[in-house]
Amino acid sequence: MSQEDNSVENTKKNNVATGESDQKQRTLFDYLGNKSEASLEYPPEEDADQENKAEDKASRLKEWENTCLECSQCPLHEQRTQVVFGQGPPHALMMLIGEGPGAEEDRQGLPFVGSAGQLLNNILKAINLTREEVYITNVVKCRPPGNRLPQPREINQCVRYWKNQIEIINPHIVVCLGSLSTRTLLHKDAKITRVRGTWLENDGRWFMPTFHPAALLRDAKKKKPVWEDFQKIKAYYDSLVDEVNR
Repeated sequence: MSQEDNSVENTKKNNVATGESDQKQRTLFDYLGNKSEASLEYPPEEDADQENKAEDKASRLKEWENTCLECSQCPLHEQRTQVVFGQGPPHALMMLIGEGPGAEEDRQGLPFVGSAGQLLNNILKAINLTREEVYITNVVKCRPPGNRLPQPREINQCVRYWKNQIEIINPHIVVCLGSLSTRTLLHKDAKITRVRGTWLENDGRWFMPTFHPAALLRDAKKKKPVWEDFQKIKAYYDSLVDEVNR
């Protein structure tokens, strides 16, 4: 199966590659302002039902994690120390998806725990969020040798894992960390420099592309735009929390 088949409806996302808005594409503000079109509120449920749903999500994620731990479908499994499946609550409103594990992630089996992860923690802290409130994962679950970018075959074999993570968790916000994540989740020709900081909607879910934290470590000039992106993310996140708590 090709990467195009596994990506999010490429034919509907030509605007992503250019950074231009399609006439039919709703903006985030349209979405928030028109509750008759799509409500962000969760349906009322009994506490027991909520607990059962949370347990079901956790169980389904664990099943996929166990499958991923045994995966040997691409060459990355040959040199990995550990599979890095993901981390966070199964009911998270927001997911952050990077490229692939680095050396420290491979050692600990957890995503974003190296220097880029420490910077991500600081970014979240700056907008009054913690890792415990969001779900963090990567496009591929095993470390590419020498921290190189994942290759198409490797990406294709991991599509089922991140797609099921999104389906099970069902977040309202997905943050694409870096160019490869943006191209994989949105459109193969997406240019991160053009689309970062832009809300892009698909199936009732909002995607925000931004630079990968590792890019900020290499180029301090990228810190300001990323900070602007995360302020937008925080504003929308707070509106979701307000809706849920009403």
